[in-house]
Amino acid sequence: MDKVRTFICIELPEKIRDDIAALQHAVKPMGRGVRWVQPRSIHLTFKFLGDVEQDQLNKVEKAVKEACNQISSFALQVNEAGAFPNFKSPRIYWTGFRSVPDMMLRLQSEIENELCKIGFAKEKRKFTPHLTIGRVKYGDGVKEVSHYLQNNSFESGSFDVESVTIMKSELSSAGAKYTPLAKIQLHS
Repeated sequence: MDKVRTFICIELPEKIRDDIAALQHAVKPMGRGVRWVQPRSIHLTFKFLGDVEQDQLNKVEKAVKEACNQISSFALQVNEAGAFPNFKSPRIYWTGFRSVPDMMLRLQSEIENELCKIGFAKEKRKFTPHLTIGRVKYGDGVKEVSHYLQNNSFESGSFDVESVTIMKSELSSAGAKYTPLAKIQLHS
């Protein structure tokens, strides 16, 4: 039986991706040791499922639909940049949200609960919503990138989250390729 590498996410509008691309463009020349994520591939991950049996995907979709039926659409504003675990020794650079809407936290919790019912283990780490824009591979230029991100505010627009996407991920030497398997509308 074929398996599909799968995750649940929110896709971003083009405007947000363009703003992130502009930020990346500003810091890329400094951060030679950072592998930057292609803006078209940036998304907000709620849950990574890993390799899912093809015949399980219908159950995943039903579980996500059940979760989405509980939640109304909400607005998100991308207005912060940061690093995990911190700017001093970063492994991941991200953009994110100064303020996280309760509705987004509820949505993530509902998705987690519904997927748990069909056999997916609950995530042990606390949900920290963010948009990964770069992964540190080695230290060349990292200090400069961190300094820039700490001292220059990042502000993108806000957008309405009206759906959740079940995404297929295919890894290759050229990077990950993402293909939507299902887009599920939030309760209106």
